[in-house]
Amino acid sequence: MTFNLSKSQYIKGLFCHRHLWLYKNSGMKEEFSASSEAIMETGTSVGELAQSLYPEGVTIDEEYNKIEEGQAHTQSEIKKGTKTIFEATAITPDGNYARIDILNKVGKDEWDLIEVKSSGSINEYYKDDIAFQRYVFESAGYKVRKSILMHINKAYVKNGKIDPKQLFIQDDLTDVAVAKINQVKQNIKLLSEMVVKKDIEPKRLSAPKACNDPYPCGYQEYCWKDIPEYSLLNVLSNCAHRARPIRDALFNEGKYLIKDLPADFPLTVKEAIDLASYKDDKTIIDKEKIKQFLSDLDYPLYYFDYETIAPAVPIYDGTSPYQVIPFQFSLHIQQKDGILKHLEFLHESSTDPREELIKFLIKNIGQTGTILAHHASYEKTCNSNLAKCFPKYEKALNAINDRLIDSKKPFSGRWIYNHKVGSSGSLKNVLPVYCPDLSYKELEIQEGGTASTEYIRAISPLTSKQDSKTIFENLKKYCELDTLAIVRLVEVLRKSIK
Repeated sequence: MTFNLSKSQYIKGLFCHRHLWLYKNSGMKEEFSASSEAIMETGTSVGELAQSLYPEGVTIDEEYNKIEEGQAHTQSEIKKGTKTIFEATAITPDGNYARIDILNKVGKDEWDLIEVKSSGSINEYYKDDIAFQRYVFESAGYKVRKSILMHINKAYVKNGKIDPKQLFIQDDLTDVAVAKINQVKQNIKLLSEMVVKKDIEPKRLSAPKACNDPYPCGYQEYCWKDIPEYSLLNVLSNCAHRARPIRDALFNEGKYLIKDLPADFPLTVKEAIDLASYKDDKTIIDKEKIKQFLSDLDYPLYYFDYETIAPAVPIYDGTSPYQVIPFQFSLHIQQKDGILKHLEFLHESSTDPREELIKFLIKNIGQTGTILAHHASYEKTCNSNLAKCFPKYEKALNAINDRLIDSKKPFSGRWIYNHKVGSSGSLKNVLPVYCPDLSYKELEIQEGGTASTEYIRAISPLTSKQDSKTIFENLKKYCELDTLAIVRLVEVLRKSIK
């Protein structure tokens, strides 16, 4: 049998024709980041928890590309009288196919389709997801009663063993799915006609931000390979609202180069600085603003950074899905004479790290002196949440927040700017330009998303002690570099005004 579109392919095509065309015709493998793969793994574990609500359920365990075999297995279970089937497979007469997370019999010959998502809310594209599934199963001969979206209940609070009945919310989206059926038919026709034209590659989306909606596309490197490292995508990525129609028109015409920018384009101050730095190939410095920033720093200086997890399924009692939990911090302390000391906290067990972390932080961060964090609003939010969960430390944590200053501000504000940094003032963008001798590329862990997933792996009982020890060492190196980077960037600011 010739197969047409699966549910995931249908969703790919809805958001980007080129994505689907490349997937079907190019032979290229999609490249996913570690954080994207972690999201997929979360979806798998959440799906397994949802299955526990149906202890009599049977899994259709054929590999995903074994479509006819999956359908045959599904039909075999139905003939046996199995009432709940996980990963049930259906194929339409014209070769479109889908698997449903949970197929549940509700009457003599009626079925509910239950799609499980690890999200804490109903994303818009889920509606297209369930509509496609309903279309496929009905076209394959199933009498479908309800189309249900089962997703995480963010209000759930863990108390002992996870209670799947409380962890999940089941939303009846039958009306939404039914209303979209005709639209699904039209979309399938359009996408199928596009895909079979193997010699006509569709245009890419006009802006790479769309390449991450609703999830990151694995072909971005291919699609944007012809765009130089510095382009209008850097300068105009967050342009003023009034200028966006002009920007979008440029991008839709395939104009991304600096030379493509109209002379009368309404640039913001930041955008003008970006372009001036690029055209003159120099670092632009606003010495007065930097002087004021540095004059507001009081010694001793504390350079501070949290690492956190936010698991979909809560790990610790008293916490909820996706609640942010700090498990580590790095702290560089600098006296006025320049002497630098490093302290760190990392909770190396599977118990709740928060109170131990709070105590160590309060003990070592002093009561006076400026605290610098890159994107300090995140650290402030973490402290505020910790104060709510542990009220006896509220005063001390609020006092820490009162001393926090954002070390990112001079860089994101373009008080010091080199076009090689790009449009973001993040550490990962700024550090290679101003402190090329420091590099995350030498580390096993190079960004916060990986730090989170690696920590969860390290505290898992399935991970060996040696592997956990290695992960903990890698986490320490990564977090320490985050605060050492801030130390060095403050030095850059001081040198820039001399």
